[in-house]
Amino acid sequence: MAVGVAMLMASCELETSDNGKLDGLWQLCRIDTLTTGTSADMREKMISWAFQGRLMQVRCGETMREAYLSFERRADSLILSKPYLSDREADDIKVEHAEELYRYGLQRLEEGYKVIDLSSKRMRLKSELVCIDFRKY
Repeated sequence: MAVGVAMLMASCELETSDNGKLDGLWQLCRIDTLTTGTSADMREKMISWAFQGRLMQVRCGETMREAYLSFERRADSLILSKPYLSDREADDIKVEHAEELYRYGLQRLEEGYKVIDLSSKRMRLKSELVCIDFRKY
């Protein structure tokens, strides 16, 4: 019996994350568009970004539609790529056009952000096009 338990425990691989304060659920609060100098309050749209492992889930509260992206965190940068729309009835759908991601506060199929601020309660990201502010749930 003890040998069986030891073998079972040895075969289990626990997923760990080294994402630090990035891990968790974030509400998109504001988007500043750098090209026009305009700002939009996004809190009522209930858009969330959630990070765990190497997967990011985005959800729009207005439509309850979800998408998933791969992400990579390097020092003060965050790179998002490989977006798929969630379809629980069939296979997930690869996103081919950036317009499908606009509802989530995303501008491109593959996007790089500079991490301006990241604490246990707030996050600010900046790309070539926008600055985005979040609060942690």
